[in-house]
Amino acid sequence: MNTLFRRCLLCGKNIVFSGGYEDWDGGFICSAHDIKDIHVCHCCHRLCGNDAHYCGNDIWMCAKCFERRMTQPQARSLVNYIQKGFQLAGLGEIKGWTLNVVRLEKIMQVFGNPHVKGYAQRCGNKFTIYMLCNLSKLFFADVIAHEMLHIWQYQHRLSPPEDLCEGFCNLGSYYVLEHIGGPEAEELMRAMNANPDPVYGEGFRKIKAIYDKGGWKAAVEAIGGKL
Repeated sequence: MNTLFRRCLLCGKNIVFSGGYEDWDGGFICSAHDIKDIHVCHCCHRLCGNDAHYCGNDIWMCAKCFERRMTQPQARSLVNYIQKGFQLAGLGEIKGWTLNVVRLEKIMQVFGNPHVKGYAQRCGNKFTIYMLCNLSKLFFADVIAHEMLHIWQYQHRLSPPEDLCEGFCNLGSYYVLEHIGGPEAEELMRAMNANPDPVYGEGFRKIKAIYDKGGWKAAVEAIGGKL
């Protein structure tokens, strides 16, 4: 009979698996550790080991995501990729906005909430997307796709109920993650589907059900628009 040993991310001990904490990627922390000492990566939801990066305000980033964090040149390339995806979906090119990558202090100054990863701001006919630094490439794609569809709604003069507005933006994130693919994208999509929030979770599931039946055309019509 084979005995299953697991290596704890915090103490490094090889322990017979008989309880503890495990993430979707097989990361393991043994039950010897107090829950207050256990942290989850804000990008990918993996458990954080001793090599994790602390971002401030109890926000942690695992070593894998920290190594793959977004750079400005990569951001431009990724935005072009997302633009092409939305164009293929029939949404057209989302123009008239600039990108500003900011530190957590800026997010706290505007929202007072360290869990906000990005936001779109309008000034006249111009828009700025503010994105938190220290995001993995995949999570950056997730967040900026959401914010780009806020701008799309502004530019098409749409003001749907909040749950449909945010649900439509989350559909953009889901669409991009689905096309990128891979286990980490699947985890972010799973979390989106399971989100209990009545706006971001339930709103997404409403729009996703409409999209599954009628595609982007039906999803746009559900928020009062037309393709």
